[in-house]
Amino acid sequence: MTQPNRHGASFLTMSVGATSGYSNNHQYTQQQRRVLVKVAPRLCCRPTCSLLASAVLSYDYSARLIWVDNLPAKEQFSTYELCEKHAKVTRPPQGWTLADRRPDQQPLFTVSLSR
Repeated sequence: MTQPNRHGASFLTMSVGATSGYSNNHQYTQQQRRVLVKVAPRLCCRPTCSLLASAVLSYDYSARLIWVDNLPAKEQFSTYELCEKHAKVTRPPQGWTLADRRPDQQPLFTVSLSR
């Protein structure tokens, strides 16, 4: 179970069982003990930004498609974690489509494909 603190860091609570300690002065019992492991906060990947990440950007080169989704519980391969500010101002390259799939996000602009 993960518990965030006021600085954005999370602590992972897990149970471990140990039969012996690392020295004669520190003997452990057989009972399960709770250990808190500090997990680093997930920050925005943009240079010089130290805000906490709230969204994730992923892409499909062959389809020229970019997605912005809510931050998942676990880090994912080939994605970029962004803060709210940078997620809002992300623009796709010319010829690409940006799909903001976060709930309750108002589009900044709409594109009309009328001829």
